[in-house]
Amino acid sequence: MATPDHGKEEEKFHLALSNSKGEVLLVWLKGKQVAWAIYRMDGKFTGKRGTTGDLPGASKPTAFVGANDDFYIVF
Repeated sequence: MATPDHGKEEEKFHLALSNSKGEVLLVWLKGKQVAWAIYRMDGKFTGKRGTTGDLPGASKPTAFVGANDDFYIVF
């Protein structure tokens, strides 16, 4: 599964996880910004994407699925 902006900027630390709604969250580091996109289980991009801000220091983004089946990005 490629990111929506694949090849436009350095991307690293990719992370993918799914929920029971059939959604897949892809999180990655784009430069210093944490970016995300939502895909369907078949790999098709839903059009939902964004950034959550700059990553502090030398850490890596991570994510989890909450009890409500929503995705949460932590960094």
